[in-house]
This record gives sequence, C-alpha cells and structure tokens, in this order.
Amino acid sequence: MLINRDNFIIKDIPKLHPLTAEYIDFWRGERKKCIEGVWNSGFYMPGNLYFYVNYWHILLNKNINSKTKTLDRPWLRDIEWEMAQGWIRARGLSGWEGMQNLSDLQVIDILENGSPNHLSLGKPLYNNEARDLMIMGSRGSGKSFYVAGAIVAHEWLFDGQKEYKLPTDEDFQKTFLQAYIEESNDKSVTPRLKAYILSNYLFDVTWSLGRLYKLSQGKSLIKVSEEKYQEMYEKRLMNLKTYIESQ
Repeated sequence: MLINRDNFIIKDIPKLHPLTAEYIDFWRGERKKCIEGVWNSGFYMPGNLYFYVNYWHILLNKNINSKTKTLDRPWLRDIEWEMAQGWIRARGLSGWEGMQNLSDLQVIDILENGSPNHLSLGKPLYNNEARDLMIMGSRGSGKSFYVAGAIVAHEWLFDGQKEYKLPTDEDFQKTFLQAYIEESNDKSVTPRLKAYILSNYLFDVTWSLGRLYKLSQGKSLIKVSEEKYQEMYEKRLMNLKTYIESQ
C-alpha cells in the first residue's frame, strides 16, 4: 500500500489543562478515533491501529545503529497495517456507513486500495460473525508488542466498543443502565444511583486517554490536585442527578 503515514500520526499532542473545554473536546475526539478509526484521502486506519501507533509505547531500536532499546511509539509499517486489517475483519467487519453489507473481497479491496473516489465512508459496521485470527511471522517483527498493545490493551481500555457514543446520549444511557440493572439483579435503581453510575463513566472516559498518555510517557504533563479532580467529579454528579430526576 502506498499510504502517507504522516496523515495518521499525531506529531505533537497539545498540552491542555484538564479543566478546560478544549481538553475535553480534544480527548473525546481522540477516543472516537481510537474506537471508530480514521479516514484520510480515501484510506481507512482501524481504531486499534490509530491507538497503537499514536499512544502505545514499546521498547525498540530507534534506528539501525542503535545499541540499546528505548521507550517510544511503535513504527507504522506494512506489517502493522496487515495485522490491524486482519483483526477488524475477524471481528466481523461488514462495511462502513457509506457502503454497507459488503463481501469479504470488497472489504479487503477497500482496506488495501482505498475507497471509491477516495472519500470517507464513515464509521465501520460489524454485522458479520466474528472469526478466529492467527498471526504467523518471523521473530522480531513486533507481533507480541502488537497483540499486547493494539488488541489486548485496546479492548480493555475501550471496553470492546465498536461505536463511539457519549455517556450523555440517551440511547447510551438506557443501554448502560439496563446492563447494570441486569448484572446487579436490582430492579429498583434510584435516580441517585443512576447519576452516580453515569457520572463515574463520564469521568472515566474523559480522563482515560489523557492519563494513559501521561503514564506511557512516564511523567505528568500537567499537575492537577486530587481535590480539583474530586470537585469536577462532584459537579458532574450533581448535573447528571438533576438531569435524570427531571426525566
């Protein structure tokens, strides 16, 4: 594939204060890209690959003359593209919003050669049955790092989501609360408990990528006291409680 890798790599992650709207908007946008993927010039990068090459860090030789390995973002090579495409096909990829119910050969053609007229086809759809995936290759190709970061860590951090939704979306709230009720076998969930559940999730998704980036770099980009985090959390809790009790 002849794809300009620079179109999919974040050069510099902005240093935004966690208590600003810009910080929340940026990280929500990045979370969406990590879940639904990114289109650029008609080529599609799966969400887990976007996450892997932009936010995950591995030990690697930065150039051919390196004598020691350093912690840095992985390379984006053909092998990473191939593993990412194989993974989303195994998860049941059936097309995108702009072109639905495609055959496996049609999906492969778009993944490898780009979309018709090189336009964005929107978010991916997973209406096919999931399949097994086997990755085979020589040692030192990065298979273990990829599986650990782009598959295991990605599935864990983003809860296996295939579609990005804000916790404030009504459909998301109903689905999330219903799942909680069924799991806890508690049919009398109070508005206060609903607000707590939703606030906890909203707090988590807003902060998760920012915290992950700081951890992966081994340093804190911006110092914010735990009291400030708690203040923000309680404010969101009250707003959500008021909203739910008004329904």
